Amino acid sequence: MERQVRGQQLLVCNLCSDCDLASYKSCHKHQQEIWTVLNSLVLVSVGGVAGTLARYGIGAIFPGDRQGTLIANVVGVALAAALLVLMERRGISQLRLLLLPGFCAGLTTFSAVTAQSLEPQEGGMSFLLQNVLFSLVVVIIILPLARKVIPVRP
Repeated sequence: MERQVRGQQLLVCNLCSDCDLASYKSCHKHQQEIWTVLNSLVLVSVGGVAGTLARYGIGAIFPGDRQGTLIANVVGVALAAALLVLMERRGISQLRLLLLPGFCAGLTTFSAVTAQSLEPQEGGMSFLLQNVLFSLVVVIIILPLARKVIPVRP
């Protein structure tokens, strides 16, 4: 981004439009913010790769597309529910990024459920309903159980 000051073109920070990138004081106030965002992206990415690999492993163990998808979704939802309570009780923000939007999102496969639901000869919408109902039941069971088991950090 550029701005004109006293007839000169100056490069300025895209984040705040105030910092002069030609000087040595260029955007130091944003460096921490930039590193935080990059750190978050790395954590979510690493968790996502691990979750995707776990999903692939479940597919190898349970070769039926629908069975593997259902197991991955139910396990991912159960894990996410327990982790939500753990993160809430312990206040671990960096680990939250790695495990929830990273690992759990990589493990669960709503896109596969949607695609498999479009195949009416193999259950179609009943498969979608089965995934949603099992996921809800797991959350209803796991959340209160995790709240009883995981103590609040003093």
